[in-house]
Amino acid sequence: MHTDRQLKTILVFRTSVTTLMDVRRLKSSLDHLIYPGDRWNFDLEDGDHILRVESLSVTASAIISIVEEVGYMCSELEDNIEVGLLDGNPAVTSYPEMKTSAGL
Repeated sequence: MHTDRQLKTILVFRTSVTTLMDVRRLKSSLDHLIYPGDRWNFDLEDGDHILRVESLSVTASAIISIVEEVGYMCSELEDNIEVGLLDGNPAVTSYPEMKTSAGL
């Protein structure tokens, strides 16, 4: 049996995005940045207006740049997670070394 193992990273950001109109302003830029199979979403009910991006290859700095170019604040939160996919299904979860990224 052939297994295709890929590591996706879940990047988590604090943003100044507060409304669905804000999300619509960012949609095309975020969609253009990520690859098929990658996902992003906002939790506007959270006090930090969280943006989560699940991706095989996009970097935190690329996400921050895109969000800031459109006019919003964006800073990476510390607990990013790598999720291993085995034949497209979640298989392993690990916590990489903590890192800091400036968003302003």
